[in-house]
Amino acid sequence: MKKKSNFCQAMYARSSHSLAKLRMAHGPAGLGVYMCVLEALFDEPDAMLPCDYDVIAFRFNIDIETVRSVIEDFGLFEIDRDAARFYSDILRAERLPRKKKEKKLDVETSKSVESAETTEQPLQAEIVVMPPAYQDPTMNPLPPLTYDQKVALEIERFSSLTPKVRIDLLRQDPEWLKYCALDYRLDQETLLSFLDEYEALCTKNNELHYNIFDLKYRFSLWLGPKTRCDEDY
Repeated sequence: MKKKSNFCQAMYARSSHSLAKLRMAHGPAGLGVYMCVLEALFDEPDAMLPCDYDVIAFRFNIDIETVRSVIEDFGLFEIDRDAARFYSDILRAERLPRKKKEKKLDVETSKSVESAETTEQPLQAEIVVMPPAYQDPTMNPLPPLTYDQKVALEIERFSSLTPKVRIDLLRQDPEWLKYCALDYRLDQETLLSFLDEYEALCTKNNELHYNIFDLKYRFSLWLGPKTRCDEDY
């Protein structure tokens, strides 16, 4: 059975010029499609996928033209026309250092097994260690963080918020409310009532979110079927 990987998109990606253009063209749903494509790439061993947009659209129940636009129109992905494949430079760059670490760990493990003075111990998963200064916010200046440490700190901070505080971040974002309402053809009062309903669901199920993009993405997945049902009536 294939083991699924955990993927978390960085919260500071909101400042990306390309993602701003994506939101202008497709609204909040465009970010959801972007996340879907990134997660699909992350699960591939070489972090590449063929340009079979119809297959990706079928996997995530998205229209083909939106998938093509997100991948090709905003410079978010690199496309190898000769091989008919596409990939993310950022995703591949983040994956390369980790492979080198794993290789170095294997060499050190082999040496320790050969040494008679070393006691055999089971290998343990790498733990992301935060600098002590980040556990005492009064200490300045703060040391720089690696990518893994930034992601771990972001997840720790965001997941510690209550569902109400997380949903309030959406309620207090007028730009997101505007584009989300337009995207799903809702007035803001109806959209806010859906946010209240989603907050109650998250509280009941103790739902966790990695960051603001994960929250928006999961809310879009939850909201989509509800608005389609309303249109059927």
